[in-house]
Amino acid sequence: FDADGSLGIPSHVREHVVCVPAGDADQVAAVLDADSDIAAAIIEPSGGSWGRVPLAPEFLRDLQAMTRERGVVLIFDEVVTGFRFSPGGAQVLYGLRPDLSCFAKVVAGGMPGGAVVGRADIMELFDVTGDARPRVAHQGTFNGAPLSAAAGIAVLERVATGEPIDQANARAAELRAAWDEVLERRGIAGYVYGVCSTFHVYFETDRQRVQKAQSRADLHTTEAERLKGMPGQLIEEYQRSLRFYGVDNMSSTGGVLSSAHTAQDVEEATAAFAQTVDSLLAQGLILAL
Repeated sequence: FDADGSLGIPSHVREHVVCVPAGDADQVAAVLDADSDIAAAIIEPSGGSWGRVPLAPEFLRDLQAMTRERGVVLIFDEVVTGFRFSPGGAQVLYGLRPDLSCFAKVVAGGMPGGAVVGRADIMELFDVTGDARPRVAHQGTFNGAPLSAAAGIAVLERVATGEPIDQANARAAELRAAWDEVLERRGIAGYVYGVCSTFHVYFETDRQRVQKAQSRADLHTTEAERLKGMPGQLIEEYQRSLRFYGVDNMSSTGGVLSSAHTAQDVEEATAAFAQTVDSLLAQGLILAL
């Protein structure tokens, strides 16, 4: 996460960002105490890559307390978790209140749009009344677009009931259980995990670690280097094989479900996953215990 994001980003951008290992509250406190000029702490409340590197809710609560004590703005990236983890996003699910949050096109009902929300004293900086000089300019092609606004209202009224979220969560739980059973039956060195309506698959490719493991449970990890470090060839073949069998997951080896998915969708996706696992094992890209 502390590497350059892409070509074209000036090197000095990274010089103004401090990247702290996920879940390390002591190191966060040390960084905040070492530099009183830190303006904000920004985090994906699910953990990096919408939960591929999970975070414990206790860490988020510690982070909120630390930033409040030091007057540092806490920003939640709820692009994926917003209106998915709960009608109020991850922050409501975990009982938190960040200073700022950003949401993606769900607020526009899937149409072009997004939102930044937060404390009144911060949001007032966008106010179009008063002196323009201290104001934060906020241009946007779809600002106030009627179609996006209408779609957003229609979708968020449904989301507010909680019913679509419950349906998506239930389907995701079914899929995680079914896919993990596929790995269990074949003795594959890996596991399926995730919360709410997300799912991730981790394949352990470290032969020494696999040899030491007594069961698949011994392979569970929270290390970002492992969870985000699966070989590129494995991920590429995993995605290619799933697509061949009719499933296109969101990114890497994970995805999300929606209230539109059915039990039959889960069944068909599980069959595709099983065929993919068999193919990966035959190619020697994944290991068995």
